Formats: sequence, C-alpha cells, structure tokens
Amino acid sequence: MARTRTATYSPEQTARRAQLKTATIGLVAHLRSYDAKAAMGRLTPDHGTAKVTLPGSRLRCDVDVTLVDGTPRYTFEDPVTREPCTADDVRTVQRALAPAPSPWPRVVVRTLVVGLALAAVAALAIWPLEASTDFVKHHGAVLAVAVVGITAIVVGGLELRRVRRRRRVERDGLVRLGGAAARRR
Repeated sequence: MARTRTATYSPEQTARRAQLKTATIGLVAHLRSYDAKAAMGRLTPDHGTAKVTLPGSRLRCDVDVTLVDGTPRYTFEDPVTREPCTADDVRTVQRALAPAPSPWPRVVVRTLVVGLALAAVAALAIWPLEASTDFVKHHGAVLAVAVVGITAIVVGGLELRRVRRRRRVERDGLVRLGGAAARRR
C-alpha cells in the first residue's frame, strides 16, 4: 500500500483554508443553482479552485478563490473574450459564467396564455345566459379586473416557484458539499 503525504498546517493556515473552503463551496452551490456544472478543485491555504462547465455548453472555466483582507476574491478567465476577470462576490461570477436568461419573454408568454385561457373560460361561462350581453355590459369591468388579477396571481406564483427552487437547489448544494446552511438573502 502506498503511503500518501499529508500536509501539516499551522493554525493560521488551517483557519485560512477553512475560509477558502467555505467561499469555494458557496460559489459552487450558487453556480449549480443556475444550472452550471460546478465542482470543487484543489484547496490549499493560499487558494481554492472551482471547476465550472457553463450551462448549455461544453466550455469549461476554472475559478480561483483567494482571500484578500479576509474576504474572498474570485479570479477567472472570461469564456468569450479570454480576458482575466476578478470579482468580489458570487453574483458577479454567476453573471459572467452562468447568466440567467431574461424572465421577460417567459413572463409575457405565460401572461398571454393564462390571460387568454381565463378570458375564454369567463366567456364560455357567461355565454349560456340569456342576457349575456347585458351581463357583460354591466359587469364587464369586474370581469376584466378578475381576469387580470387572477393572471397576475398565477404568473407571479410561477415566478416565485422558480426563485424558491433555485434557492432550494443552492441550499441543498451547500449542505451536500459540507458548507453551512444557506442564509436568507
């Protein structure tokens, strides 16, 4: 059986390595919640490494994590321009490596689909009434407000579900990687 050499660190190096591990785990969990494939790489008292495969591609990027005055600093190469980038928070790294698509096209399509479906249901519910034109004439504004309100609640609930799923994935990733439970943002 081969013997492996284990490193011995001073208490300061151990504390620094623990801070780097926490920062690297936080970065990996955050990037995983945005559908990037991320894993922890080498970890020393001087720097940590996160290996990231960008979502929807095979491009791979290494993010070096260092401590500057006790706060993590993330250094990576921009996958498009190949220029070195430095960031002080995980959100900046996430925006550069795994940007979230704009929610507006999704929200607009969902709003149109849900709104038209609700309007069709309201029209079909009123149609069999004998005085349907009088009913629409007197209560048309109430129907319109009801359709708009229910559409806003449904689409808002769907978007809230997406945000909660992303936070749950990040929290589960932190727990699975050995980090602390996610803090509420």
